Order: sequence, then structure tokens, then C-alpha cells
Amino acid sequence: MHLPGVASYRVRPGRSEVTAIPDPSAERQSVVSAYERTVLPMAVQLGGREVLHASAVLAPEGIVAFCAVSETGKSTIAQEFSQLGYGIWADDAVAFESTDGSVAAIPLPFQVPLRPRPGLDRDHVTAAAPDIPTPQAAPGLLGAVCVLERAEPSATNAVQIRQLSPAEAFPAVLAHAYCYSLDDVGRNRRMIDHYLELTSRVPIFSVIFRAGLEHIPALLGEIEQAVGMAPNEDQ
Repeated sequence: MHLPGVASYRVRPGRSEVTAIPDPSAERQSVVSAYERTVLPMAVQLGGREVLHASAVLAPEGIVAFCAVSETGKSTIAQEFSQLGYGIWADDAVAFESTDGSVAAIPLPFQVPLRPRPGLDRDHVTAAAPDIPTPQAAPGLLGAVCVLERAEPSATNAVQIRQLSPAEAFPAVLAHAYCYSLDDVGRNRRMIDHYLELTSRVPIFSVIFRAGLEHIPALLGEIEQAVGMAPNEDQ
């Protein structure tokens, strides 16, 4: 994988290492960040596990993932939940695999950037949650997935949440899947099977919300109620 101005990365199926050849002009932090956010998710998917383009928080009931297209607010939502006592599990990629009738989330390294909060200009950013933990070494139970979408400006409700049927959930989450190559037919068939298992075993919710700082408390509360979340008092 070649990222212009950053580095070239060598990924080999069946190998547990990725080799980076930095661009002479690139800073080390840029090379590491690109590896974590772009290269590693693809390498994990190439290796046989699936990866959602999602942030996630850790609750006693399990890991709750928030998948969405870029700039929707998934990372901001995870950071806001961290202020309520939830540990941040992932910022941009959630790896998972089926095991023993459930779905396990696989921890990947990540860094939480400072990002503008909805409704504020870029000179005002959400402070990163203090003492953000490194993802635990062992996989955790994937308890729910929220598919985020911005509401139309004409929407009357600030937040709309409903649980999707497996038939609705499958295309909704597949749209946010990392996929290394569309040419490997066998691998793609296995990917489809894995996402069918995900949507049959894990509750998937559609979350449509209006942008704006004033809507965040209601959004978090509605998600907590719909998913059945509660903060971990030990965090």
C-alpha cells in the first residue's frame, strides 16, 4: 500500500508484521497514524478477520460500536460517551470475529485525535478523554452496533433510533466494511458469511440525528436507552 507523502507499506498474507518505508518528508507520527488508521485495518481484513469503519466504547454489557462515513461524528460520539464513564475501545476501526455463538471485538492500537465538536468552529475542539486506556489484550463481546446517519435539515426529531432486522442490518453494516480487494472471490464470500453472522447475532441500530452541540445530550441518552447501556463505574 502506497500513501503519497507518507510511506509505502508492505503487507503479506499470513504474516504478522507490516513493513513501512517512510517518505523522506514524512514525520514519524504521520507514518504511525496512517498505519493504525488505514493500513492495519486492511491487513487485519486480509488476514481473515473483518473490520468495521467505526469508533467504539466499552460498557459492562459489551462493546458498542458506532459506524458511519467520515465526518459524521462517530469519534466525537465516542469521546462524549467517555465523559460519561465509558472507556473508548476504538476510534476508527473495530475488528471482529464470530466465536462460540457470539461475536468478539478484537482490540487494535489507536490514538484519539482532538476533533471539532458539532456546532463549534475548528478553533474549539473536544478535549481527549483523560487517561484513555490502551485496548485490553483480550477480545471483548460485541454488544451492539449503531449505524449513524445525519438527519436532513427538515427533520422534526433531533434523534431517531430503531433496531434493524437482520435483513435491513446486513447492507447497512456492510457499507462500512473494510475490504482489501474485490478481486478475491473466495475471501469476499467468507466476508459476506461473517457479516451475515454479525447481523444475526448482534443487535444493529439505525441512529439518525441532527447535527449540533445542543443535540448531543439527547443523542447520548437515546442511544443508552435503546441499547441498554450503563457506564462502567470502574472506568
